[in-house]
Amino acid sequence: MDVLKEYVMDIGYFMVFSSLVRLFMPSGSFRAYINMFLGLIFMLIILNPISAFIKTGLPSLEDYIIKSSGEISEEMRERAALNENEDIILKEYSAALSERIMAISEGYIEDPRVEVTTDETLKPKAVKVTGKGTALAASELKAALSHIYGIEIISIEVEQE
Repeated sequence: MDVLKEYVMDIGYFMVFSSLVRLFMPSGSFRAYINMFLGLIFMLIILNPISAFIKTGLPSLEDYIIKSSGEISEEMRERAALNENEDIILKEYSAALSERIMAISEGYIEDPRVEVTTDETLKPKAVKVTGKGTALAASELKAALSHIYGIEIISIEVEQE
């Protein structure tokens, strides 16, 4: 019953949010794009519980947020502790973070291998990337990772093969 209540509340929150966006949005050429984007998000919210029933492997909205944001929320950590699945979620988060950093690294160096160390808040505190590339590409990668994740440049190590 709590799941249904949460589902209906998610839809309600989204409707309020989308109404506010449409209210403050100026009339113009972007209105159609914003409406399309809001419609896609609404479809994700509607289809999220259905994916649990049919078990197609569609990612849930929470999985998408964890993989794309670079930070795990306090609520997710509390849920993980309550469900005694904290280790599984933390491993998945670390793997997703490593995959994201690897995807970023591929734009700078060839065949990157990534090692990430996180702190207690799950923010990356040290990153080691190994691969083929130039010194200029390595410094650009360090600057990009520092900017995206807020890591100090001295905590990012790029080894060239």
